[in-house]
Amino acid sequence: MNLNLVNMKKLLLVAALSAFVLTTGAQTQQYRLTQIETGTDGEDWGAIPGVNGEIIFANTGFVKAKNYSGEAVTRLLVLDANKKLRELFPDDEYQKSYVGSPFLSKGGNELFYAVSGDIALKIKKGVFLSSEMYYPLQIQSRTKGSDGKWSAPVDFPYNSDAFSSGDPWLAEDGFLYFASDRPGGLGGLDLWRSKRVGDTWSEPENLGSEINSDADERSPRFDKQGNFYYSSNYVSMGGLDVFKVAVVNSQFSTPVRISPFNSKGDDFAVTFISERTGYISSNRYDGADRIYYFEIPESPERRTSVRVQDKAGTPIEGALVTYLNNEDVKTVATNAAGEAIAYLPEKLYDLNVSKPEYIPLEEKEKLPSAYNASVLILEKIGARPIDEEKTAEGPQLNVLFDLAKYNIRPDAAKEIDKLVVYLQDNPTLNIEISGHTDCRGSYSYNLKLSQNRADAVKGYLVGKGINTGRISTKGYAYARLVNNCVCAPGVTCTEKEHAPNRYVTYVVVK
Repeated sequence: MNLNLVNMKKLLLVAALSAFVLTTGAQTQQYRLTQIETGTDGEDWGAIPGVNGEIIFANTGFVKAKNYSGEAVTRLLVLDANKKLRELFPDDEYQKSYVGSPFLSKGGNELFYAVSGDIALKIKKGVFLSSEMYYPLQIQSRTKGSDGKWSAPVDFPYNSDAFSSGDPWLAEDGFLYFASDRPGGLGGLDLWRSKRVGDTWSEPENLGSEINSDADERSPRFDKQGNFYYSSNYVSMGGLDVFKVAVVNSQFSTPVRISPFNSKGDDFAVTFISERTGYISSNRYDGADRIYYFEIPESPERRTSVRVQDKAGTPIEGALVTYLNNEDVKTVATNAAGEAIAYLPEKLYDLNVSKPEYIPLEEKEKLPSAYNASVLILEKIGARPIDEEKTAEGPQLNVLFDLAKYNIRPDAAKEIDKLVVYLQDNPTLNIEISGHTDCRGSYSYNLKLSQNRADAVKGYLVGKGINTGRISTKGYAYARLVNNCVCAPGVTCTEKEHAPNRYVTYVVVK
């Protein structure tokens, strides 16, 4: 896929002229994928269902006009039920060189999309760029009047000439989800959301490190059951890969890469028409974006029930029980009796159980029949003072980290130097370094981050001449907070209050 502004990463899923088969161990899942013949020149992507059997999509090449750099412009097209093609906004005075990424409301009377801005920035930023200059994308919307005509465009209030906002998708909860490289992200393009309240929009909020990465996240979507889909090129199979996230009680579960949808190319813009059918965009065959219709086959399912409780045997209500593999993810919440019931095909699943204020539980690769009737124990996170974790021997350290980082800060280096001297003076002592995080983000993400923090301190000590065999490391995620900043309903902490929980300490191992 061309990464410049006019041919920006178009989003949509699915591919194959007949069927695509994925085999993983003994599990085989077949998704039927059929290319949509639009009859256009150029590339097609980002299809959504319109009214009366229409398909609305973005195309580069159908309109013969050229943009500022001599490339074909991108426009929104409509393919009706009779396979007749037309431009959605013909001869519109508001047209830009790029108009793409459509979203249409249920009634067909409100349309969101992305357009190219008017001011060029001669810098490289994100993937919305050309080889010569960068025109930030901006989100617009229009409403259809009783006469069937579209209104003049309305700009999203958080557009900017300094960064891009695109791929809009309005969810049923009133949030507008979109991709942007605005300040405050984790790197590249992140997914953000802003809630509409009357005629106003809330300040955009980042979806966080469980969804976003230092790569690019694109094309946010929801299916008919409320599951969240997006595409990312973070450690991908080749280009953009499709991820699915189960959403229960407004909480996002662990993202799962949906292998049957993905290829070595870009796979994106998954749009569901029904629970098992929809459109996807992909360039997997010849490098050109095409639209495909997909069908997900039904699989026999069995009732699977687990019970979640604490160490005292008290049922835990509202815990999220997530089953996931490389084809699907399903999340259910426990009831007042601590029971969670799911209906799953007899395939291997990992299981994650989580609830704020508790240490998450994980189990690997079991069949639903093996999980059925299990009793799962969650341990409550206890606020443990930092001094309890530190040894009575040796210097007391104050080694802290920036949010989502594990590099050694200059102030932390000065603290660790105290430990270097202590270990040099006591050459027979061994230590265990423990890494910790604040509560924000998933447990699995923070477990890795905390381990990286402990390993970073070990690397610093080894670089100062301390023998590597004297040092062991362990990450604890957010299981050992130093204050009461747990991520739970009714608990609000400032950044200053979260900061002390991002620490590393040590104990002397006799």
